[in-house]
Amino acid sequence: VSLQGKIGDDYAVDKAWFDVQVNEETSKTKLDIALGKGGAMDQSIDFRKLRNEQGGLELKATDKLYLMVQAADRFNLEGGPHLGSSDRYQLDVVTPEDLLAMLEIRELGLRARFELTLGELGQLRDSLVRVKSSLGPASAGADPEDLRAEDDSGKLLSKEDIARRVAELRLLRVQRGMQQSQKSAQEVLGISGGFNDIREELINNRVDTTERKQRFKELIADPLAKIGTEEFGRLDEKLTVLEKGLTGNTPVSPETATAADETLEQTNVTIAKLEAVLQQMLDLETYNELLDIVRDLIKDQESLSDKTKQERKRQAIEDLK
Repeated sequence: VSLQGKIGDDYAVDKAWFDVQVNEETSKTKLDIALGKGGAMDQSIDFRKLRNEQGGLELKATDKLYLMVQAADRFNLEGGPHLGSSDRYQLDVVTPEDLLAMLEIRELGLRARFELTLGELGQLRDSLVRVKSSLGPASAGADPEDLRAEDDSGKLLSKEDIARRVAELRLLRVQRGMQQSQKSAQEVLGISGGFNDIREELINNRVDTTERKQRFKELIADPLAKIGTEEFGRLDEKLTVLEKGLTGNTPVSPETATAADETLEQTNVTIAKLEAVLQQMLDLETYNELLDIVRDLIKDQESLSDKTKQERKRQAIEDLK
């Protein structure tokens, strides 16, 4: 367990500590916290190390671990010092196998969110294709639905009304695209953070392989963070330029047509890079399945070895009779 933060300033806080309790019915253990300058703290609790120490905490699967940070100030008059407490945090103690299973479920949930985001970006790309198609002479490439000769009430529209509606729909699609781009960027950054959280849990609990942790960081989390800031930043810039070119009643300029091409190209680049990360997620799932097979083989081998030792021991006893 790691904790970072700031409790107070140099003058207010005298000391701080963790109150640690295993299950509700047991007594609490006090672990001092080293305070840095300005009351800053960066403290870790190594429960494996504590378990190996004399009188250390014994933890087993299904236990509940409760932690609370407490601090005392320097008030030395009657009634002092004053005590402050954090919220109490509950941690479930599980086996390495159960933890890996829980994290793999979270990983699948993140991938499902990611696939949904990719689907929404595909819709954004389709919308930009319609925008680009409608920029030709007399909107020759516009969607047939946009060129309907009547409104929703059945009233016939003039050519000017149709052209105005096409322009309004074109601008609306770009504005919606900007909203979708910003939403997708935040979603991608959130998914990146989710994979980093899984990696941190693997590290803190000392489970799984180093290679898998590297895969989480180097092939998924870091690329997603980069795409979420850089590629989506470029896409937002191009969408802004395109929106500006489509605003107003002036005819579409060659610069606006170029902006539409560049925006669509950037959308394709962003989607392609995200799809490459999705492939890494799928490869990681296959890698996890292979690890599970190896773990099962090791368990079977250990079980067979134990049975062999027992059988040899039984035969040795029989030979002595």
